[in-house]
Amino acid sequence: KFWTAYWSLRISYFFNATLPARLGEPFRILYIKKFTKISVGRSIGAMAADRLLDFLSLVLILYLSAFVLGVRGSLPTMKTLAVISALSIILIILIGRLPEKHHVRWIHAILQFRLRLYEGISPLKDIRVLSLCLPLSFLGWLLNALIILGLAFALDEPISIFKAFLVCAGVVVAISIPSSPGNFGTFELAAIGVLKYFGVPYEKAVAIAILYHMILLLPTLAIGAFGYHFRFLRSGDSSLDSKDKLLQQLERTSEKIDPPLYGGK
Repeated sequence: KFWTAYWSLRISYFFNATLPARLGEPFRILYIKKFTKISVGRSIGAMAADRLLDFLSLVLILYLSAFVLGVRGSLPTMKTLAVISALSIILIILIGRLPEKHHVRWIHAILQFRLRLYEGISPLKDIRVLSLCLPLSFLGWLLNALIILGLAFALDEPISIFKAFLVCAGVVVAISIPSSPGNFGTFELAAIGVLKYFGVPYEKAVAIAILYHMILLLPTLAIGAFGYHFRFLRSGDSSLDSKDKLLQQLERTSEKIDPPLYGGK
């Protein structure tokens, strides 16, 4: 359902912004499982498909912007990307052809987890899904770029939309590794670095970076807190009515994710 997907995403962003190490990601799985009974593996697959679509659209925007601005620099060549993509597709196909069952219990558990994972990714095979989701992903990046563009013009340091796209890309790369709550520091450093590269004075680059972060962060906190209180805590399940119990649930969810993939017991 739309609202289940929406609130799982918004509340997970809220916890990513208030807790370290991206604990909002396992919460998203917990939320989906609680309200839909979808398996952990299938939820992870759906989240991977979501991230993959965003990544593909960002890569296309990144290369288009770099080409227009003539700043490709150390970006991998299109030939390299094609080889990596081909190898990734072959690997996915080979993993998908593994058997579904095995007499050894832990191998069987891995195979079943892989099966659920692929069920979550399977919507990417539908051209109708791709034709709808990719434009929406492009729209999301465009809105981010327009925020940066508006802030730059407001500070009398106009930049092109393509430079704004590269600022977005720089921030995404910087915050892709789990760090502090809300990605404070890494977010700003990445935005300032790209803006300075394009000739924006340091003071104005700092202002743009901080304002951009706050424009994204404050609505996330407000909407996420509302959803957590009214959609999660008041959903009729009194067993998760405190932050401590929520963190215990997140830890159990993480334990369910980690063992089959990374060799846990």
